[in-house]
Amino acid sequence: MKRIISIFLSLLIILPLAAASRPEDVPNVHVADSTRFVSNPDNVLSAEAVARLDKTLAGIWRSTSAEPVVVVIDEMDPSTNIDDFATELFNLWGIGKKDNSNGLLFLVSKGDRRAAIRRAHSATHLLDAALVKVLGDHVHQAGSLVEPDRLRFDFTHFEGITPKQLDEVEDMVNDAILSGLPVTTEELPIAEAKARGAVATFGEKYGQTVRVVTMGDFSMELCGGTHLDNTAKAGPFRIKSESSVASGVRRIEATTGKVTMEDMRRSRGLLNKASQFFKSAPETLMERLEQQASEMKALRQALEKFKSEASMGEAKQILASAKTVDGLHVITGTRQGLDANALRLMGDFLRDKDPHVVGVLASIVGEKVTFLAVCGKEAVARGVKAGDLVKTVSAVCGGKGGGKPDSAMGGGTDLLKVDDALAAVDDFVAEKLK
Repeated sequence: MKRIISIFLSLLIILPLAAASRPEDVPNVHVADSTRFVSNPDNVLSAEAVARLDKTLAGIWRSTSAEPVVVVIDEMDPSTNIDDFATELFNLWGIGKKDNSNGLLFLVSKGDRRAAIRRAHSATHLLDAALVKVLGDHVHQAGSLVEPDRLRFDFTHFEGITPKQLDEVEDMVNDAILSGLPVTTEELPIAEAKARGAVATFGEKYGQTVRVVTMGDFSMELCGGTHLDNTAKAGPFRIKSESSVASGVRRIEATTGKVTMEDMRRSRGLLNKASQFFKSAPETLMERLEQQASEMKALRQALEKFKSEASMGEAKQILASAKTVDGLHVITGTRQGLDANALRLMGDFLRDKDPHVVGVLASIVGEKVTFLAVCGKEAVARGVKAGDLVKTVSAVCGGKGGGKPDSAMGGGTDLLKVDDALAAVDDFVAEKLK
């Protein structure tokens, strides 16, 4: 009874697709019924199960039809986890679960997904051939991944590919697509296939009979996967990235078909937004950006000059407020938001202006304090060194520092002790002069 119901349901699903023809006469319709599949204990298809599926599903996978194909599998083994089983089928064959009930598993192969995978897979063959033509015969496939309208191709090569070489490879693949090369498949003895020049994947094990995929006079490879029947159907090909994945192995990621078109549309949208923002036509946007960059550089230089002049003015005021400790002029001060360069400018001015100066400047930015210590020639000669001084004050704030005898930098994170750190300068100088 179960078998009768299964056959009835199978025909019910198939008839709209096959019309008056018998299922076996329709190449894109395949039905697996009364077949018992047993999964192994961890619910992953066994080699036997995959072999049984191969004959039924290979036709679906390699079909060039864009129509959905329905498969009905009945008499599932009670121990089989249907959800895991359907997931494994999807991963292996690109077939998605439609529904399941009463031990019947309904699967549907989506034509649009198969078509997108075919585009990427055929483009992978074209990319392989183009790389050999551009880079040399040493290029061999070292791994690949094919997804709907996306591909990743690893290959042997001893150095990075230049932008010019990438453009040449991309142009060559697109030229092969635009040429509308016929894609043919045939099964041949492996010796004959190799004699004809078919490319085999390094490390792959082949039987005595192999499937050869030929794309005009551009590419010939051993392959059992799904492909287009004409390269023109691959659509636009675009290289997204090129990188190193291991010593002597490079990787190219690329897109085809609809994904490339979506990327192009997205890029065009960004270009239009940028053009509107800078009030420029797309074709003159680069010139406008260069002009903006030049103006920004001039503004930064003017700002730095202003900061430098302001720092010099502050330094003069600080120098006038110096305290005298046994003939040396001791200066301390705190400023908010000064960067390291601004501190150095002020410190250099103080050191060069007064050979007797011993100064420590502190700048607080966020949660950190930066210290700059400077000592004039006379101060250094009397044994007061900036490197030792900045270590002392930085330690008070939980930090460290060091540098040359006449100029050194340090820092800390305990902002509450900045005043204590600066107060320690007088004692440090007095101690060194004893």
